[in-house]
Amino acid sequence: MLKKEIILALQALNGFGLSTIKSLSDFATTLNLEDDFDANKLLDFLSFAKAKKALKRVKVEDLSLSILQNALDLAKLQIEKASKLGIKIISINDNCYPHLLKDLLNDKQKNVAPILLYAKGNTDLLNQKSVAIIGSRTPTIEGEKAATYFSKEFASNGFNIVSGLALGCDALAHQSALKANGATTAILAHGLDVSIYPKENKDLAKSIVENNGLLISEYGIGTPCTSYQLVERDRLQSGMSTATVLIQSKINGGSMHAVNFALYNKRLLYAVNYKANLVDVSVIQGNIHLLEGKNALPLGANNLQDVISTIDSNL
Repeated sequence: MLKKEIILALQALNGFGLSTIKSLSDFATTLNLEDDFDANKLLDFLSFAKAKKALKRVKVEDLSLSILQNALDLAKLQIEKASKLGIKIISINDNCYPHLLKDLLNDKQKNVAPILLYAKGNTDLLNQKSVAIIGSRTPTIEGEKAATYFSKEFASNGFNIVSGLALGCDALAHQSALKANGATTAILAHGLDVSIYPKENKDLAKSIVENNGLLISEYGIGTPCTSYQLVERDRLQSGMSTATVLIQSKINGGSMHAVNFALYNKRLLYAVNYKANLVDVSVIQGNIHLLEGKNALPLGANNLQDVISTIDSNL
């Protein structure tokens, strides 16, 4: 397996995407690599991997020693900055990496688990039993009540509440878990050292860490937030959770990204089932679509304890 420093160095090089680095890491497990990796040894490793067809699309001949040394220097700098900021860098090869996340698949059945995670706070939560609670940034009053109630109940029953720190349902999920003295994890779409997005939840992020919760991201030190990354992080919410609970969503709402990954990976998926007088509200059309298509199981106050038992039995 490859050390975190080498993974970080490879990420700094052109042409080394997630699948390429994972292939190299798998290839490295077959070798007896020394811990001390300088630019010369890294070049030797990449050349050998190329010869053995473990590295395909990258032209190793374009990688000079100076390029590799610069990448290694950048990796060391990232590690030093993270350490000073209390941010832990976790490799997919580490024991504390979320076990449910390791085999995360997309719609093409390709593994899309991050090879590195950045964490600030209580890393014990990475493998605690977890439920992702997601939903609209602009829920109805009923949606706000549902997010608050179900998050509190799941937290009180020992579940780590996973969400994305967005406005609306996400924020209510985190806040309710904290009020219940429970555990909560927020997955961010930017480096853990940059300004919290959205800025309205800056204090909430601080409160999560201060109350034995956890902030995590797949993005390195200094990485700003982008719309693409906001979509990408959604897969991690359902990816590290035994079950996903949809509070409210439009048919094409952002929460559906996390919903789809729950379906791709055959995870338990629940959607709050609202009363008939809400059926025309656009913000719950995603719920109705999933429930009518039997892609999601219904969740209400009347069957909550049965749902909790079902999730517990799937751990």
